[in-house]
Amino acid sequence: MPQPPNVFISWSEERSKKVALALRDWLPDVIQEARPWMSATDIERGSRWAEGISSALATTKAGIICLTRENLTAPWLLFEAGALAKTNDPKTRIWTYMLDELKPEVLPGPLKMFQATPADKPNTHELLRSINRYLEEPITPDRLDRAFEKNWDDLQKKLKELPKTTAPPPPPPDPAKTATETLELLRSLAPAVTAQAEELQRARQRELITTQVAEALAANARSTSKLERERLAQAWSLKALDEPSSSVRELQRFADLKQQIDDMNKTAPQNPERAEPDPKKKPK
Repeated sequence: MPQPPNVFISWSEERSKKVALALRDWLPDVIQEARPWMSATDIERGSRWAEGISSALATTKAGIICLTRENLTAPWLLFEAGALAKTNDPKTRIWTYMLDELKPEVLPGPLKMFQATPADKPNTHELLRSINRYLEEPITPDRLDRAFEKNWDDLQKKLKELPKTTAPPPPPPDPAKTATETLELLRSLAPAVTAQAEELQRARQRELITTQVAEALAANARSTSKLERERLAQAWSLKALDEPSSSVRELQRFADLKQQIDDMNKTAPQNPERAEPDPKKKPK
């Protein structure tokens, strides 16, 4: 069964499509763990396009928006950019890949919120380094650098073969409009910043509980009362269930450590000095 995509490539208009196709075929040559997806080639016949895009976005860790002079205000491109911005995973990162010597300041408001990347060698190299960091199983930086140097000429050749643009250069930015767009951008970023702060807090809580359980498992069973072990096990279990963003690997680790605590409860002798009082036993 094929693995789900983790890099979403957005495009609109013919020249942008050629760039997206080139990136789609080239990315796995540099980052073997990259599984690019673009709507022109990866929606099965008979499938609804909205369902296909939603399915791809559900597993996306990185998004690349291919920009040319022709598509800066294309409705479809702005739609996919908005969909990328609203992905469920707050760790998803998005970049604009700019052709035709485009500059970040001429991009329309919705596209300014993403990291602008000119389509040249050093910036493309940095783009791939960033994408690699956000994948679940990144390759080593040295391996990525070697693969990039080996394969860059292939992508550069395809970019140079693009038809020349016939669209005029975008107009210079209007200062008043730029100020309004900047304010709207800051407002739109607020939920993402809040989500990342909450994710950081959850990560700190997971780390705290991990430390508590590790200490309990490392200690001699005689020095930890059954009540304390049950409390740790319950806290660990509830935290696992309360983490919708946890990976399968993390949840499995939760389950494995909880099982160790349960086994310790069954086999470890009770420490008489720390034993819980028996309510049925009368004090002497």
